[in-house]
Amino acid sequence: MSNLLRGRARERVVTIFLLIISIGLGFLLTKITTVRPQEVISPGSVLSQEIAGVPAGEIYGAIKIGQSFISPANGLYRIDISLATYARENDREVIFHLRRTPEGEDLVTIRFNAAQVEDNSFYRFEFPSIANSAGQSFYFFLESPDSEPGNAITIWGVVRNVYNEGKAYRNHRPTGGELAFRVYAEKALWERTVEYLGQNALQIIMFLLFSALCFCLINLLRYERAR
Repeated sequence: MSNLLRGRARERVVTIFLLIISIGLGFLLTKITTVRPQEVISPGSVLSQEIAGVPAGEIYGAIKIGQSFISPANGLYRIDISLATYARENDREVIFHLRRTPEGEDLVTIRFNAAQVEDNSFYRFEFPSIANSAGQSFYFFLESPDSEPGNAITIWGVVRNVYNEGKAYRNHRPTGGELAFRVYAEKALWERTVEYLGQNALQIIMFLLFSALCFCLINLLRYERAR
């Protein structure tokens, strides 16, 4: 009878211990999978060209303003562009395109209204992540066929070349200078796991020690009651 009680007590102890471990691991996994962007230059960006001094000109009719770049990481999923409204309210549709080359087909197309743009700020374009984007060339541009002079937005940029792996474009032809933009990439699960474990090593160790202590205490109590 005594051995039976001890066997049941051990089973309960193991069950409780595994439950504690499962809850802890579930919490860690949730944290890891919800940590998304890489923290490099601007918060979350892997490429940032934020030097700007002049507007690229109003985007309307057949005018297209764009920029080429090389993604430094896999998982490209977001591009921010520095936009300006000329301190007025604009209300026409604007279209964002992302391609491999100026002549290529769209990988991403996003439509938005110019009224959503805040003057002199970065506007965010997010899309499903592109897995094998590291080292690959990309090209984005904005157009707004329905806009007209006096009712159009623009992109901030700089007239000199400050980014060596890309260039600004007007109507799909390269011009001098660069646009102001930021690129974001999503880390792979294993990279996020390593990063999270490294950043939270102390908490993880404390959790494991606490779990071991709970296991020992519960086992001791069960053993004493079964005697």
